[in-house]
Amino acid sequence: MSTAISTAQKTPAAFDQRRHKRVALTAPMRILPSTAMAGKIPKGFNAQSQNLSGGGLYLTTEEVEFIRIGAVLRVSLAVPWKLRGNIPFSRISGSCRVVRIDDKSKEEKDLVGVAIAFCGNDLTMLGTMTGPAA
Repeated sequence: MSTAISTAQKTPAAFDQRRHKRVALTAPMRILPSTAMAGKIPKGFNAQSQNLSGGGLYLTTEEVEFIRIGAVLRVSLAVPWKLRGNIPFSRISGSCRVVRIDDKSKEEKDLVGVAIAFCGNDLTMLGTMTGPAA
């Protein structure tokens, strides 16, 4: 009988250093870079959220011009009605900082994955207690 245990079996959580639990949330969102880069005026662009936590969210987008590690982005995301029972708010709006960029082009043409961290007190999560209009 072998007593060897792989590193992954001994410490599965050792490689995941996230402080917050992730929840799947796929929803369209709007992003606006907060500052100009290289003399270009920032324009808003669309993205798709993939998951959400208390500390940030992960999104995918085709936009790469204003996505840089450390860049501050203004985000706006409305939680779809069908998911509002699982998430205690209906909208997220505020500033976030880019902490990681993943090249997704092998999986989906022209997409990048972007991990963003919420910027402290400049984030609003609006709750909802009503259902969709009938």
